[in-house]
Amino acid sequence: MDLPQALKPYGREKRWVVWKYEGDERPTKVLYQPTNHEHRARNNDQSHWSNAETAIGVAGAFEFDGIGLCLMDSELAAFDIDDCRDPRTGAIDPWVEALVRDCNSYTEVTPRGKGLRIIGYSDGVLSKGRKLPAPSEGVSIECYEEAVASLNASFGSDLHVVVIDFSLLRLARKVIIERWYVDVAGDAVAAIKTGGDPHQGGDNLAVLYNVDV
Repeated sequence: MDLPQALKPYGREKRWVVWKYEGDERPTKVLYQPTNHEHRARNNDQSHWSNAETAIGVAGAFEFDGIGLCLMDSELAAFDIDDCRDPRTGAIDPWVEALVRDCNSYTEVTPRGKGLRIIGYSDGVLSKGRKLPAPSEGVSIECYEEAVASLNASFGSDLHVVVIDFSLLRLARKVIIERWYVDVAGDAVAAIKTGGDPHQGGDNLAVLYNVDV
């Protein structure tokens, strides 16, 4: 097992764990401590972590499914895009492919194969746990600062990690503006039908999201 080029600078840091799938009907990724491999690890407890070399050795010796990089207290953040990928065909929603290209940062397929995780530098513009609007129904985007990179199959760039805040903000802005226009158009039609002013409405939403329409 070798680290993706983008994550090699973190190889010597003690922020690595091992993980394996557990559960029959709906397997989940469970973290374990590399230096105490029979005990579970927490993604927010640094005493449970080791360096990458130790994690790789333990994963191979004790048949774990993979190793993970814990992002807490680093300059990194993870943005999960759930239910955007067909695990059978590998097909990705087109807007997600465009987002990955725009971010141009390390991206991996999530362990269940149904989503992607983009990892990059973040200055906290998007707080952890915050969900962003997505263009597709049934798809969600959420930010995590205590995530664990699973080093599952990479998708897109695996050569480097870059700042990704603004790519995600651009996407959110685009979706918000598109929805604003849909809402305003609907309000205008309703106003015309009822004899009201079609130019009213929508201003508060534009101010709230600081979008110039």
